[in-house]
Amino acid sequence: MKKGKIFDSLEKNFREGHYPLHMPGHKRALMPRGLEGMYGLDITEIKGFDDLHHPDGMIKQEMELAKDVYGTSATYFLVNGSTSGIMAAICSCVRNKEAILMARNCHKSVYNAVKVRGIYNKYIMPDRNGAIRASDVEEELKKYSAPDSSIHIKAVVITSPTYEGVVSDVKRIAEVCHRYKTILIVDEAHGAHFLGYGDFPASAVVSGADMVVQSLHKTLPSLTQTALLHVCNSRLLSSGRIEEYLSVFESSSPSYLLIGSIDACLRFIIEEGERHFVNFSEMLDIFYRETAGLKNIKVLTYDDAFAHDKSKIVIKINDELQGMFSGIWLCDELREKYNIEMEMGTVTYALGILTIADDDEAFLRFSNALKQIDKYITEIINRKGVTPGFGIDFNKALPLPGRRYLVSDAEAGRAENVVLEDAEGRVARDFIYAYPPGIPIIIPGEIYDRDIINEIRLRMRAGLKMINVTNNATVRVIKE
Repeated sequence: MKKGKIFDSLEKNFREGHYPLHMPGHKRALMPRGLEGMYGLDITEIKGFDDLHHPDGMIKQEMELAKDVYGTSATYFLVNGSTSGIMAAICSCVRNKEAILMARNCHKSVYNAVKVRGIYNKYIMPDRNGAIRASDVEEELKKYSAPDSSIHIKAVVITSPTYEGVVSDVKRIAEVCHRYKTILIVDEAHGAHFLGYGDFPASAVVSGADMVVQSLHKTLPSLTQTALLHVCNSRLLSSGRIEEYLSVFESSSPSYLLIGSIDACLRFIIEEGERHFVNFSEMLDIFYRETAGLKNIKVLTYDDAFAHDKSKIVIKINDELQGMFSGIWLCDELREKYNIEMEMGTVTYALGILTIADDDEAFLRFSNALKQIDKYITEIINRKGVTPGFGIDFNKALPLPGRRYLVSDAEAGRAENVVLEDAEGRVARDFIYAYPPGIPIIIPGEIYDRDIINEIRLRMRAGLKMINVTNNATVRVIKE
């Protein structure tokens, strides 16, 4: 894999030996043993190296390259992850007290944008797989476009693909949004590898979305925190406002190591991407065939979804065994017995991510481990029998809780701690969610009900760490 123009320039600067009377403080001299190469390339905005926030040199050239790779109107480099791109995208086109229509299963960064911008948000509920239906978007936009409506939707925000790889019909959703002159923003953080190579879904970039945010580091060979913000359709967008908010949500001291990583990743895609992805797609097909015969766990294929990213390996515990085994247990087995670390474990399934960096040996190791665990579960069942499961449909979406305040208004309220069971009827002061995936169960300003409380308790019993729930199961509510 070639290093790219920016890394080549960083190495040249290091070799030339200019003495740095500038940041960073290590001065390329105090470097931990073994990390000399990384520290030696770590610089600030010095002459010849351009400025991420006001690019007119090499960074601008590389962003033009990214625009050509993805076929966009403009593409911006992000070194604070997709989070910064999502917040900048929303804030650039929705003003204080204006409204957005957002998928309830959006990442917490969307909720944070709603919070800091003082936006009024309405929800679209995902289907059982996590996808958003175009018909539901149209129903909501039609409702709020009526002349007598006090709310007018400025933007629609959805996540596609989901953490589990489920893809919505972005093309149809975009057509609906554009009929109602509404901007469509797609959080495609997990879909930067949707490049048209191999048997992977089409990207939102080529499906009509107006802005798309992708995390390069999640599925491509790039360093953590590297991402892209694509502007695909500038008809309703202001590049000046996008750049203004990027400067708000991104560091004023961006890492050149991260910028160089983006450059190197793009050049890899151009020069070697197609070959790697075609081979990767074939290897995934073999993996799914190899694991098709599992009896107690199942590698999901989401055949009833609009599309699915097959590189997201979702391993579900069979329904009758849930409660006896869990996705968290499965992650522990893979880690402790097979030295395989999964991306995420939930109450009912485990998630692993395969990429073009995984070789034949990795695929074989993973599939063999699943086969052995499947046999081990059978042995346990034969010895102990099957114990009753949870008795809950985990695919059933929770009904929306009532809302008393906007997110931005809820933080102004005085807070008090209450035991979770006593929170029923009280107004949430904090976001409550498991991380990953970072999708809130309840948000500030919403009212706790029995379903929400039971869901939080269930996840805690299964071993999930619930953010903003204390170890003794207390939560903050608004004191009224």
